[in-house]
Amino acid sequence: MSPLRAGIANVVEFTRAGESRLYPYNCITMAQEVPEIGRYVVNRSARTIHIDEGDGVTQTLNIVFVTDAFLVLRQTVGDQQIYLEYEKGADLAPLCDPDERWEKDRLRRAPYVASDFVPDPTIPGRPGMDRYLGRWANEKGDVLIEVRRAADGSYQLNVDRSDDWTHLFNAVSWKGDEIHYTMFAHANRSDLFDHPAHKISVNGLLAPALDGASMEYAFFINGKKYESVLVRK
Repeated sequence: MSPLRAGIANVVEFTRAGESRLYPYNCITMAQEVPEIGRYVVNRSARTIHIDEGDGVTQTLNIVFVTDAFLVLRQTVGDQQIYLEYEKGADLAPLCDPDERWEKDRLRRAPYVASDFVPDPTIPGRPGMDRYLGRWANEKGDVLIEVRRAADGSYQLNVDRSDDWTHLFNAVSWKGDEIHYTMFAHANRSDLFDHPAHKISVNGLLAPALDGASMEYAFFINGKKYESVLVRK
């Protein structure tokens, strides 16, 4: 199968005896699991392949296009239509041709290393920092960000490390009364390395609200601003 965006590049074998063997493979993780064995039936008039995987599990794939060398199938997953493109081969090798995108994704799904993001959470000093000092929480009481005073007297941005996630900061600067920064998140557990938020950085800001008791908290993703009002906890 031509690799999907997520790196899935399964290899499927249909035997003359009616057995189907699906070999799961992922170009990013290089994971190759044991084959899934089933029975298949081709309905030529309906242009479908019906696969019985056993234990009552079945699936029907629509044949969109087929030649001696290529096969295109359509699979319905929920309310989505997924097109799977296959190229006929003589062995069970996946079609993960050398491609820098796979290496880039492998690095993104790997554990955090110092070169991924250099933290520098220090806020440039200025008068009136008590206005920003504290742990700032949303309406549910969840602390989203903290301005704390370090042992050396400097002020720093912080998000407490959890078992799942670590948040780091750098490029901290002032724009008027707003604190602007870059925040980087990375997962602490290997089963979260493929999470979309692993090794992602966003630009954000903290700005005092007019009521004097709350703080505007905002960050930007693909140019879109997401904001909320936080209170000191």
